[in-house]
Amino acid sequence: MIGPMREGMERRSLVNTFLRRTRRGNVIQVTREHYLREDIPCGSLMCSLCNSSEAILSKDPSCSHYCIITPNCALNQIAFLETPLFQDAILLQTVLNEVKTQSTYTFDRLNRILNNKEKRFYLFLNEHCREAYATRKQNESDLDRNARAICLAAQWYSRHLKDCFDVNRESQMQIVDQEVLPAMEHSVVVLVHDAVEREMLQRTSGPTDALRVLTVPEYAQRVYASRPEVIDLVYEPDAPVPEGVAYSDLPPTCWRLPPCKHYAPHKSQAVMRAGISARKYHRGVLHISRENCFEALVSCAALGEPILIHGRVPLNRAMDGDVVAVKLYPKDQWRRESADIQRRDAWDAALQGSEEETEMSVADNDEDIAPEEEEDAAALKTQEKRNAKLDQRALALQAGMLAAHGTQASRAPRPTGAVVGILFRRWKTFCGTIEIPAEAPSDGYYLVEPVNERCPKIRIKTRQPERLRDQRLLVAINSWTDDSLYPGGHYLRILGPVGRPEVESEVLLLEYQVPYDPFTDAIMACLPRPPYAIPEEEIKRRVDLRGIDVCSIDPPGCRDIDDALHVRELPSGLLEVGVHIADVSHFLKADTAMDLEARSRGNTTYLVEKRIDMLPKLLTEDLCSLRANVERMAFSCVWEVDPTKDFEIVTTSFAKTVIKSRAAMTYEQAQNLLDDKDPSNPLTKSVKWLNQIAKALKRKRMQAGALVLASPAVKFDLDSETHEPASVEQYVLRETNSLVEEFMLLANCSVAQKIYDHYPTFALLRRHPPPLRGSFEWLVRTMKHFGVSIEVTSNKALNDSLASAVRRDNPYFNTLVKMLATRSMALAQYFASGDFESSDFAHYGLATPIYTHFTSPIRRYADVVVHRLLAGAIGVADVARSLCDQQRLADICLVLNRRHKNSQEVGRASTQLHTFFFLKALHAQRALPGMTTTSASTTQSPSQSQSPSQSQ
Repeated sequence: MIGPMREGMERRSLVNTFLRRTRRGNVIQVTREHYLREDIPCGSLMCSLCNSSEAILSKDPSCSHYCIITPNCALNQIAFLETPLFQDAILLQTVLNEVKTQSTYTFDRLNRILNNKEKRFYLFLNEHCREAYATRKQNESDLDRNARAICLAAQWYSRHLKDCFDVNRESQMQIVDQEVLPAMEHSVVVLVHDAVEREMLQRTSGPTDALRVLTVPEYAQRVYASRPEVIDLVYEPDAPVPEGVAYSDLPPTCWRLPPCKHYAPHKSQAVMRAGISARKYHRGVLHISRENCFEALVSCAALGEPILIHGRVPLNRAMDGDVVAVKLYPKDQWRRESADIQRRDAWDAALQGSEEETEMSVADNDEDIAPEEEEDAAALKTQEKRNAKLDQRALALQAGMLAAHGTQASRAPRPTGAVVGILFRRWKTFCGTIEIPAEAPSDGYYLVEPVNERCPKIRIKTRQPERLRDQRLLVAINSWTDDSLYPGGHYLRILGPVGRPEVESEVLLLEYQVPYDPFTDAIMACLPRPPYAIPEEEIKRRVDLRGIDVCSIDPPGCRDIDDALHVRELPSGLLEVGVHIADVSHFLKADTAMDLEARSRGNTTYLVEKRIDMLPKLLTEDLCSLRANVERMAFSCVWEVDPTKDFEIVTTSFAKTVIKSRAAMTYEQAQNLLDDKDPSNPLTKSVKWLNQIAKALKRKRMQAGALVLASPAVKFDLDSETHEPASVEQYVLRETNSLVEEFMLLANCSVAQKIYDHYPTFALLRRHPPPLRGSFEWLVRTMKHFGVSIEVTSNKALNDSLASAVRRDNPYFNTLVKMLATRSMALAQYFASGDFESSDFAHYGLATPIYTHFTSPIRRYADVVVHRLLAGAIGVADVARSLCDQQRLADICLVLNRRHKNSQEVGRASTQLHTFFFLKALHAQRALPGMTTTSASTTQSPSQSQSPSQSQ
């Protein structure tokens, strides 16, 4: 919370002049005015001098002091700062700015703490306070200047609040959460990460005797000694091995490597950037194999194919998702991908001397690389954003090959190298279980085995191992030194007992980074207030289609109905066909809190037992759901087709409409109408007309080369009380599934062309690139052993060969071949039309020249963006300025692609998890003959109302 500006305040301005290098290499002089004020409030309720209405720091703070946080403390100890017991802290503007440049993830977490009123964190604008402002000295670095600014602000607070604390401090003991904690004699305590940061403060600011400076471990031990769950949140950096201590004398639980097996030191950022510019190093995103934890591919757009990293030492502490700098080996040292399966336990061999040393040495010399001159922070940030786009481009280009990585080793050697440094860490939280040895370690360090096999074990220090036994834990990684076999981290919280369905589902959401927090008050405030009815003036602005027989067809139990259909005969003899999509953008206004949250979530995520909504339920299940016999606003795509010319499309139009659905049917109910012989029912007649048109549309797509790939799904009957699977069976696809799918595809293609015609540089489209060279090689080679020929010269040739890949002795053979073909495909991706040539717009799987997503705005943010663009294209609304920026739209696409991929993967993982629970329960029942159970059940279908086309 920030103190307000009061009337009559005194100001003094400073003029800062500095030199800055532009993107083109020119040096310009920049002059900026910086205003200083004398009345910046301290934020304390006990202060009578400031008397600010925005004061939030308690009159009676715990332990009789406030804490000031340093940048390294925030970056490394954010889990401790988030604990509810830690309150009444001062966050300096200098610190927040520094954290923002270092880690946007930590910056967002700090902002959430600032917005939590119960935490009582106050943002002090020290950069605008005259008495606390640190004027930069000549040739002073940013690091030294910021350290001096922190000390000046802390000294200002000590002077400012000294009298207040003397009056309010009635005793040397304070009560926190019903426990007696010792008070401190200082009104302000500066919290630093470690002793190194404390020494830096003393070096840059001189003696700090007037300040109390404590490391977070020291502070936690003093204040929360009786709270082991709080102390466990503190990250304690590894102490260096004392001089004269032999490696053999170290305790085994320290997991230190012998000197001969140390990792190579990482290159500095300046050296790596210079090496990449000189093409000595290659930049890319590292992906560790699912089957071999010692093998990874680095997607490198510059080479046109991934670089293979093989071995523990060449990986050099890089983890899955890190942006790394790689040095290539000579061509005669390139190797094939390994077909061996290597699990995480093989890491221990490095300590036991039995590690298979297959790593090749990579001689490196930095003498021929001149580090680039220091760039200003803004230029570095711009360069990093540009590099991030290149990383994402490389990921997209290599998606097909990376998907096949680990499934079948390539026969030809591929470029091979070693990691020399890490440009950007993608460290996230990990879920796992603690390993507790028979004999408790003397130093308190334990290993946590992550659920993710790509991640090595993590060293944590805990004082409560028995409490953590057999629990799923959430842990964070803090560092990985070159002499440590495993990364070091700390435990964050207990998720729950291992094996409990709801706990394992939460583990999946965390592992795949799917946001699932409840919607905040700010988001809920964006919703319309009940009771809601469509205003008459809004109806007048729309095309009224309430008199038309509109119907929807969805899976059973679907509540978020976002599409409906209609067909009717016209006097001209043509047929009018309409696809009506929920008008979510009417309620979801651009750049509001709800819009930003929906953009961050990207899409609704479907698990077997629940869904994680992109939008609040008031919209998804009520106001935007096209339920039967309820007036709803829609965005409609209407065609006139000629039934005498194989349903050729004559005209296409778009409009915002008002509809009233006559029926909300399931696929089975619609199929019954399709099979009904009674022609008197108008709904039956409509469904039959729609089915005939859908068949014609599908036939034309197949002739154009569209692929029919296998994606078999299962449905579960869940026990209504335990939520465990009671039965499982394959999900049956009916003719009506294809009916809906064809019209959704047609609408998406029509809208894509419309928005591209109007916005050729910033239309949001979806492309599916052809398979990469060699990505089908292993499948073609494998199928030859079964006497099956796979043709990959075109999408039509591939589809025909897949259709003929059958074996009479195995009815599932064709399905399996199609699933393997799907794995070899590149991933479809959202993109801004200005980022690619029009020849690259095509969707390979659907055999369409242009495509987008328009038909599911309730559960996909991409569709919301397309709705806004289409509204602008037909002149019924203005397009938000943020969407007119090609670069910003490209940034949105990067987020949407990542979220879509994660949601698809977590959905499959949820199916596998519940299949395991079902088989486990089935095995237990068979082991106890005569035991029967009965319970009410709830049927869960795959992806709920998501049709097969929704994942294209």
